[in-house]
Amino acid sequence: MGIRENTLSKDNPDIAKSYNEIGRVHFWQSNYPQALFFFEKALVIFKGQLDMVAKAISYSSIGNLYINQGDCNKAFQFHTKALDVYEKVLGKEHLDTASSYLDIGNVYNSQGECSKALEHYNKAVAIYEKVLGTEHPKTAILYNNIAIAYYNQNDFVEAFEYHHKALTVSEKVLGKEHPEIAILYNHTGNMYMNREDFINALAYYNEAVAIYEKVLGKEHPNTAISYNNIGITNNNQGDFAKALEYQHKALAVREKVLGKDHPDTATSYFNIALVFKNRGNQAPAIEYMKKAVEVRQARLSADHPDRKQAEDLLRQWTAS
Repeated sequence: MGIRENTLSKDNPDIAKSYNEIGRVHFWQSNYPQALFFFEKALVIFKGQLDMVAKAISYSSIGNLYINQGDCNKAFQFHTKALDVYEKVLGKEHLDTASSYLDIGNVYNSQGECSKALEHYNKAVAIYEKVLGTEHPKTAILYNNIAIAYYNQNDFVEAFEYHHKALTVSEKVLGKEHPEIAILYNHTGNMYMNREDFINALAYYNEAVAIYEKVLGKEHPNTAISYNNIGITNNNQGDFAKALEYQHKALAVREKVLGKDHPDTATSYFNIALVFKNRGNQAPAIEYMKKAVEVRQARLSADHPDRKQAEDLLRQWTAS
């Protein structure tokens, strides 16, 4: 990077592309402040260029960063800017436009607006199936996202159908030790968890965590998701000691990588509170639920179901 900065003008698009790539490296390492620093440096240069698509790529990168930080409002703002460019410059049936529909669907899904999420996912999947085919990894990712949206709507029949399509395609084209497969194993576990089939749920969660620990390491947010899921399953099985062990493992990763004010960290506070409550430890249960409420009030809208759930439980526990 230093050679390019010394030999090219500061507004050269090649420098901006390098900044973007450096930002991506930091993003995948979950080093979000540094990722944002380089994405914004790239965007400053791209704003002065005629290449609108390069500018949209920067918007998308920053949008994805904000959604990983739990800031849905800023994520929506940047993804909407990206979509506006893609639709005008590339058209409504281009793969980059489809990716932008997917990104906005993810924001809506994170906000609990499942019908709007499905609207955007369906736009994206129509393009992917037409351009890439039904047996492509990107199409499989969309099937999975559609499954999650249906799952969040409690439509488990549709969720299972799309999830099965995603898993079948992904195992065929990616193999069984890919991070995307781990995501799908986690979601398979969720399906079994919803049916209170804890044995099968735990089996899939363990499959997922084995892939994550091997491929991404033990201090990655995705690995923390699996720790969290295993902890929830142990709690439902009445194994409170093991439930706390895995929830604290998830919390340690999230506090270190995402920070104490991230919604995923609040989820760990929430789940630890539930374990303590189920074990009959009222004081620590209330302590952790207060932490969950504090973060969710700061980061989620007043009508978000996760925020309302934590607030309702805290009121019940403190009133009793």
